[in-house]
Amino acid sequence: MAEAHQAVAFQFTVTPDGIDLRMSHEALKQIYLSGVHSWKKKFIRFKVLKTIQAFQT
Repeated sequence: MAEAHQAVAFQFTVTPDGIDLRMSHEALKQIYLSGVHSWKKKFIRFKVLKTIQAFQT
């Protein structure tokens, strides 16, 4: 059921006037939060590697 709910988050229509793309606010929020989560993980990994390198020298 979750797949059907997520499918409504994006609407893509091609018309003679051009392309119409509609995204729900919740979909944009989830994409944003996913990026924030990814960058947090990368920052923590970078910080840990720098700490390990500092102790090895």
